[in-house]
Amino acid sequence: MNCTRQTVSALFLAALLLFTTACATKQHRPPVEPTKKPRPYKVLGKWYQPLASATGYDKVGVASWYGPNFHGKLTANGEKYNMHAMTAAHKTLPLGTFVKVRHLKNGKTVVLRINDRGPFVGSRIIDLSNKAAHAIGMVGSGTARVRVTAIPGKTPSSRHRAGPFGVQIASFGNMANATAFTAKLSAQYPRLPVKTMMGKTGLTRVVVGRLSTRDGATDLQQRLIQDGFSSAFIIGI
Repeated sequence: MNCTRQTVSALFLAALLLFTTACATKQHRPPVEPTKKPRPYKVLGKWYQPLASATGYDKVGVASWYGPNFHGKLTANGEKYNMHAMTAAHKTLPLGTFVKVRHLKNGKTVVLRINDRGPFVGSRIIDLSNKAAHAIGMVGSGTARVRVTAIPGKTPSSRHRAGPFGVQIASFGNMANATAFTAKLSAQYPRLPVKTMMGKTGLTRVVVGRLSTRDGATDLQQRLIQDGFSSAFIIGI
């Protein structure tokens, strides 16, 4: 009987020790931080997944540039493309990321802000503004092999982050058509504000959403593009 008690006690102590050790291990396990994955988008039949962060980005590849044919047109983050500014287009880096681009043949470097998506040609990794292409001496050749490195801690200025933002998906010369389209969208997206706005050209804009951050507006833009509104772009409201 005494032997049985000793056996039971030993088993109980062993189980208690195992339970305590398991709890201690669980308590000291580092927490897993949730990460928000940006919404993917589709261009020319191919899907692209934007990066949640630019941290550690450092790649070598082919750069191209775009200029007069796109000057004044809207970029992916809602700005007007200025070929005389130090900007660039990238398929997956977060919009607003600053990068250093180094021409591997001549060693020239330039710092640019990502404000657009692309290039969607072959295996090119970045599309520079006309001014940036001039700065590193690649206008004549059209393309160049470069190294693209994200700059840690360098973020967009407040001018590029201030809200609120909306996503414009259409514009009409006829107010009645704009109103009818707005009603249709309100039924399709009951949880999103949909409104009309008068543009400077006299056209009536149809705008979806009211977001306080550009990241939120970008997510909504990609969602609307997936839903078939391929010309959706971000505007300040």
